[in-house]
Amino acid sequence: MEGDDEEGDDEEGDRIGLGAPACLFCGEPELLDIGDIWADGAYTLDTCCPGLLECVCAEMHDDPAWGRDLLRRLGAELLTGQRLRRVCDDDGFTTMLDFKLQVRPISFRDAAQFVGRHHSHSRPPLTWRFGFGVWNGRALLMGVFYGVALSSYFDETAPAFFHKSPTHGLDQSDCRRAASPRLHAGLR
Repeated sequence: MEGDDEEGDDEEGDRIGLGAPACLFCGEPELLDIGDIWADGAYTLDTCCPGLLECVCAEMHDDPAWGRDLLRRLGAELLTGQRLRRVCDDDGFTTMLDFKLQVRPISFRDAAQFVGRHHSHSRPPLTWRFGFGVWNGRALLMGVFYGVALSSYFDETAPAFFHKSPTHGLDQSDCRRAASPRLHAGLR
């Protein structure tokens, strides 16, 4: 019977050898895959153990280009249908997929819904003249309304900015600078 046990061990060893290599942390077959990707670029990784997850996250933080390439190899671009530009860090707490900010027109309905969803301190506007959104892939991060009277204290000819907080590593001033040329072009 001892020979049978050894054979079983050999078969297990062969299975690990032919498939995924053994994890350096837990000894099980190594598992590293994308768990979920949300519309705003947040994502999770599935790993065989917490040790591997911690190691991969540290490597991605130390070498962002390696992290981007790893997520590409794991299929992030296939899953999202977007070209991955980089993986960016949100003050050390989370990382997100950055698909390159784009300034695009936004419908009044979408902008008002965004304000209603993310700004409980403000009612959505009832009117506007035009607006633009700043997008990361398919996720709206912030936008600009023009011609919105926010209160009697504000001039309705001044643009009103709205954003989702936090912007997950994408600097709000960068978003505003990205929107600025389009906004000024609309004023002409």
